[in-house]
Amino acid sequence: MSTFDPSKAYAQQEQVYFNDGREAQLLRHIQSRKDIDSLIGSPERVLAAIDEFGRQEKYLMNVGEDKGSIVTKLIRETRPKVMVGLGSYVGYSVILFGSAARAAGGLAYHCLERNAEFAGIARSLIDLAGLGGFVQMTVGPSDDSLRALHAASQLAHIDLLFLDHHKPSYLPDLQLCEQLGLVRNGTLLVADNVVKPGNPPYLAYVRSDVESKKRAYASAADGAVRGDPNLVYESELIPSFEPTGIPDGVEVTICIGPDNPPFLCLAPWTTAIVLATCLYHFVVKHAEPEPTASKKTILVTGVSMSKGLALARLFHQQGHTVIGADVDALACGRVSRAVRRFYHLPAPASNPSSRLGKTSHYVEALVRIAKREEIDLWVSVSGVGSALQDSVAKDVMERLTTTKVIQFDAQLVTTLDAKDTFIDYVRNQGLKVPDSHRIRDRNDLISFLVSRGGLVQKPGSTRYLIKPVGVDDAARLDMPLLPLSTEKQTLSRIDTLRFRMSSYIAQEFVQGNEYCTHSLVIRGRVRAFVGCRSSDLLMRYEALPQNSPLCQSMRRFTTAVAEHAGDAFTGHLSFDFMVRPSSGGSDEAGQIYPIECNPRAHTAVVLFRDTPQLANLYLSALDPDVGGSKVLYPQHVQRFYWFGQDLVETLFCPAYNIICRGEGSIKGLLSQVALFTDHVLYWKDGTFEAWDPWPFWWLYHVQWPARMVYCLVSGKKWEKANVSTGKMFEVA
Repeated sequence: MSTFDPSKAYAQQEQVYFNDGREAQLLRHIQSRKDIDSLIGSPERVLAAIDEFGRQEKYLMNVGEDKGSIVTKLIRETRPKVMVGLGSYVGYSVILFGSAARAAGGLAYHCLERNAEFAGIARSLIDLAGLGGFVQMTVGPSDDSLRALHAASQLAHIDLLFLDHHKPSYLPDLQLCEQLGLVRNGTLLVADNVVKPGNPPYLAYVRSDVESKKRAYASAADGAVRGDPNLVYESELIPSFEPTGIPDGVEVTICIGPDNPPFLCLAPWTTAIVLATCLYHFVVKHAEPEPTASKKTILVTGVSMSKGLALARLFHQQGHTVIGADVDALACGRVSRAVRRFYHLPAPASNPSSRLGKTSHYVEALVRIAKREEIDLWVSVSGVGSALQDSVAKDVMERLTTTKVIQFDAQLVTTLDAKDTFIDYVRNQGLKVPDSHRIRDRNDLISFLVSRGGLVQKPGSTRYLIKPVGVDDAARLDMPLLPLSTEKQTLSRIDTLRFRMSSYIAQEFVQGNEYCTHSLVIRGRVRAFVGCRSSDLLMRYEALPQNSPLCQSMRRFTTAVAEHAGDAFTGHLSFDFMVRPSSGGSDEAGQIYPIECNPRAHTAVVLFRDTPQLANLYLSALDPDVGGSKVLYPQHVQRFYWFGQDLVETLFCPAYNIICRGEGSIKGLLSQVALFTDHVLYWKDGTFEAWDPWPFWWLYHVQWPARMVYCLVSGKKWEKANVSTGKMFEVA
C-alpha cells in the first residue's frame, strides 16, 4: 500500500458534507476564476481546480487522486470500449476516467446520476473539460436508467463498471447488469468506498462461488432482481486512501466467464452419436475412393475452418492425397479421414512488408511442406488475417518448387482487400459502385458529409455507412450510419470513431438486401460460382438458383473483374453486394452495388459439398484442358447451418434471456425450438459428414473449448464468434 501525501489532503469531512450548497459553490468558484480560459478543453486543469476547492474551501466526496490513479491505470491496461459510471456527484470521477477512457480508444462513457442538481453541475464541468461529446449523462434512478439504456439499444455490454453511488444499490445494480446481459467475460467491476463506509453485501457477492449464488438465486423473492449466478468472478481489494487521507480501498473484480461451457455439457451426447456413426460405417465398410490415374498430392491450408475442410474432403473423395495444414494446432481438420497428414504452421506475420524482404517462418514452413510432400497443388484457404501472407508465400513457393498455387499475388490482395482501393479498382473498370470516399480524420468526415448535403438527416437524402478500411473487430461491429437527426447527434457520433487507430471509408448506404458470392478463378476465367443471401456473421447458407437473374448479374460482375485482371489472375474471389430492389420490389431485377471484396475462399464453398466436379476445376491450374469451359454451380440445392452456433443462438440465448433476465416469452422460445428442429431435420451441418464424423466432435469439444480457455487465461475480450471460420470478434 502506498503512503498518503498530507499536502494533498482535502478539508476534513463534516457531519453534513454534501447537498448543502457546496456543489453550486464549487461551480461558481471555478467559473469565476481569472484563468477560466486555460481550463477549457483540459481535463487535467479542471480536475486540479476541483481538488483546489476541496483542499482550500470545503470537503468534496470525490474519488480523489489516490483511488483515481488505481482506476486510470486499469483503464490504460484494459482499454475498455464502453465504460459506465454509477454516480457522478460533481463530475470528478467522470472527467478523470472519461479522459482516460477516451485516450485509450474508448467508444462511450455512460454516466448515471440520480440527483438532477448534481448532474447539471457535473455536466457543466464535463463540458468545460472538453468531454461533452464523449460522455453521455443519464439522470434518474440508476436501475431505471440501466433498463432504459439497454431497452433503447444504447448499452449492449459493459467493459468497465465503476460503482460510486448509493452504497445499498451496489449489489442490486450489479445483479441488474448481469440480468440484462451487460456483464460478460472480461467485464471489470471497480467499487469505491468498500472500506469506508464499507459494503459487506456487495463484497460477499463478488467473492462468493457459483453454488452459493445459485442457492441465493433460488431463494430470492419472485420479481426481485436476482442477477446471473453462473457468472464467475475473481476479486481483489486494493487498499488506498480517501482524499482526506483516511484509509479506504477499491474492490477490483473481473468476470472470467460462465460456469458451464455449453459445448462441453453436450459431450456425452455428441460422442455417442459420433461413435455410433463410426460403428455403422465400420459394419457397412465405407469404401475409400479409388486412386485415379491423375492422382495429385494437394496441400489444403486453413483446415480449422469449414471451407478448408470442405475442399479437403472433395479432393479426397476424388482419389487425391490431401495434406492439411493450419496455424491452429487443434484444428478440427487434423482428425479428418480426408487428411493424410497434418502440419501445424507458425502464425503469419501481421505485416509481411515489415520484415524488410526476409521470408517469414510461416512462408518457410509452407515451402518445406511443399518440398517434403512433393505437393502438386496448394489450395490456399486463407483466414482474414493470412491472405496477404499467403500471397507472399505463393510467389516464394512457385519460385522455389514445382508447386502451383491457387492464390492471388500480393499486389492484387492488397488492392482488393482494402475497401477504398477496391472501390477505386472497380470504378476504373467502368463498373457501377456506390458513392464512396476515404476518410482521413474527423474534419475530413465532417467536410465530406457537408459536401453531400449536411450534418442533419433530411427526408429522402443519402446517408453514409462509416466502415473501417482494414481488419478492426471493434470498428466492424460499430459502424455508424450518418448523418443523424440533429447536427449535435452527428458530431457526437463522429467523436466516438477511432481515427487514431483505424482508417475509414464513407460509403453510400444502399437500402436493400445484402448478398455474398464465392468463385474460383483460374487464369482470369471464372470456373465455379455460387451466390447466396448474406447476414450478420452468415451462419446459414442457401444457394441462389443458378439461372436466377440476380445470380447471373453477380456472376457477370465477377467475370468482368476476373477478365480485366488477365491470365495471371488465379485464386478465390468473393464479393459482398447490396441490391436495390426494382420498382416492383424484386431483388431479381434490382441494381447490384459491390461494397466489399474478399480475395480468399468464402465459407459458401460448402454449398459445393456434393459437386465433385469442383475438384477437377482446381486441377485446371495444372492442366488448362481439364474441367471444360462452362461455369460450375452447386449441383444439388442444399441448405447449411452449424449445429453448435444454432444451438447457442437459437435455443440457449432465448432460454437464458427468459430464465435469467426476464426477457422474451415462452411463445417466442417455442418458435425458436421449432426453427432449430427444422434445421436439424432438413438442413445439413457445415462440418458433419457421416463418413467423416470426428471433425464435428473435435470442433465443439476440443478446438472451440481450447480457444475459450485461452481467452479466459489471457484476458482476451470478445463479443461474437463464428464457428465456421474460427473467428472471434474482439472487443479490445
